[in-house]
Amino acid sequence: MDITKLEKEIAKHNESFAGEVRGMTETQLKDTLARISLRAQEIIQAKQDCDELTEAKQTVKEISAPFNEALKKEKQKIEFLVRILEEKTIK
Repeated sequence: MDITKLEKEIAKHNESFAGEVRGMTETQLKDTLARISLRAQEIIQAKQDCDELTEAKQTVKEISAPFNEALKKEKQKIEFLVRILEEKTIK
């Protein structure tokens, strides 16, 4: 994503951010980068620690299992067919 698109996306939820950043010194930029990176890591950790989300993922995994297994079998058949077809067309 180019910088103009990034700026427009950020402005949707924080209108002043881009202007503030453009006016920062290099030290201020580095400090802001470190602070926001730390917040992003905290969000990632909170997501990993969320029991409700973990349970939901497990439920989706369980419900999806028969579909995934059926799809795996069909993909194996497709791969086998393609390889046999390649063998026959090479000869």
